[in-house]
Amino acid sequence: MSTALYNALSAASASAHAVDVTAHNVANADTTGFRAQRVTFREVLDRDTPAVAAGDTLPDSTRGEIRSTGRPLDLALNGDGYFVLGTPGGVRFTRSGAFQVSADGILSTPEGYPVLGQGDSLITVPPDARAISVGKDGTVKVGEEEVGTIRVVQVAQRDLQAEGPRLMALPGAEVADVREPRIESGALEGANLDVVHGMMELIRHSRSFESATKVMQTLSDVEKRTARGFNSAG
Repeated sequence: MSTALYNALSAASASAHAVDVTAHNVANADTTGFRAQRVTFREVLDRDTPAVAAGDTLPDSTRGEIRSTGRPLDLALNGDGYFVLGTPGGVRFTRSGAFQVSADGILSTPEGYPVLGQGDSLITVPPDARAISVGKDGTVKVGEEEVGTIRVVQVAQRDLQAEGPRLMALPGAEVADVREPRIESGALEGANLDVVHGMMELIRHSRSFESATKVMQTLSDVEKRTARGFNSAG
């Protein structure tokens, strides 16, 4: 493969990855707590020539718009950090605070993942509870009785790995508790993605992919014609 064709292939591969990631972002523009993913590009030196390749895919740390819902167990983080969940696959993190009380009285996500409190404890609500409130610091009360405090942690964005539209995993990395979280009850954070900007980005990456594939086709045709010319001369 010629150097020019190799470079065009690298550019096409990087652009195709960016198209996939951006399309996923746009598809989740209405997903509560969704963190858009951003693709970085890097220049690699291979075969003594620079080529473009897709680098890391990292979650965007920009906060989404907070919208009022009036529901006490809808929680939004008006600041940095993530809620901590217990899942069958281990601890996971989320910005989506649409919580509820499960049938067995555990504060959980709609999927049934428990929302972890300080010390990764479960937050249990009495079965006859009526008035449930959550303070800005994450304190959960049933009437005047405290039943737990929601844990909020700070993590390095570069260490996070997306698992679906709402969950983040943090394999082998450390987390730190947010000492003074700012939780808004009766509100949810939307996706941190502007649809118009996302569509423009998708078009840009799509055009880059199309340009790279056209270059590949042109170079391939030239190589074929050159090869036929050599064979005819022989």
